[in-house]
Amino acid sequence: MFEPGLNCLGMHGRQTAITSTGGSRVSFDLIEFYHKSARLIGVDSLKVSMRAVGAILDELARGFEEGALTPPHVETHPLRDAVAAYQAAERGGKHVLMAT
Repeated sequence: MFEPGLNCLGMHGRQTAITSTGGSRVSFDLIEFYHKSARLIGVDSLKVSMRAVGAILDELARGFEEGALTPPHVETHPLRDAVAAYQAAERGGKHVLMAT
């Protein structure tokens, strides 16, 4: 899923890699990657203690509570409306399929 995820990035998009399954090597179109001014961020979560993760989450929560961080508007769609959800995603915005 690494390359398909990277291909979904828009201009200045970011992809975070935190794990590897099925192998540690990937390939992708470098020209497409840099034409989007995309960024790939690696995170080794095994080097972060649970206490440090809690501190990060506390800091993020404070940012949302104080209004410094705002979540994007997300439209949810039931799984049965997947085709309509994908069509809406083509028009833009953030969309999530819900298995309900």
